[in-house]
Amino acid sequence: MSQLKVSPFIDDAAQRQLAPQYPYLVVRIHSAVYQREEIQFLTGEPAAHIGCKSSFVRHPELSQDSRELPLQARTLLLNTVLEAVRQRRFRMCVVWAKGESTFVEADGSFNASNDPPSGGLTMPSVAFDVVKLVGTTDNCSQDNH
Repeated sequence: MSQLKVSPFIDDAAQRQLAPQYPYLVVRIHSAVYQREEIQFLTGEPAAHIGCKSSFVRHPELSQDSRELPLQARTLLLNTVLEAVRQRRFRMCVVWAKGESTFVEADGSFNASNDPPSGGLTMPSVAFDVVKLVGTTDNCSQDNH
């Protein structure tokens, strides 16, 4: 299984210019507080996972030679993000390219946009897949919603 890592978290500016930055995930932690998450792209049997610093999509048609996701891999990623949105209760957006994004809503809708989340406050990474939301008693990493 080969691996292509797409990351918005590269510290060195020169390396960041050379590295692919899209697609990536934006998690809305709080109003005007967003967290960018890298997505690893793997070649192999279809699977996907969304988690803090552990997000990936795996599909047999993914290639290190192309940054384009086949429709089936894109659909798999969006459905996995939807599952994470419903389970974790954080709004999320997949940014495919500059000026191309998809907001994933808890009601099951996917809203294409030319304006991905921007601005806001940058904070150290929040483990959005294990934190407790204010006003809830359940752990967001469990499937008991």
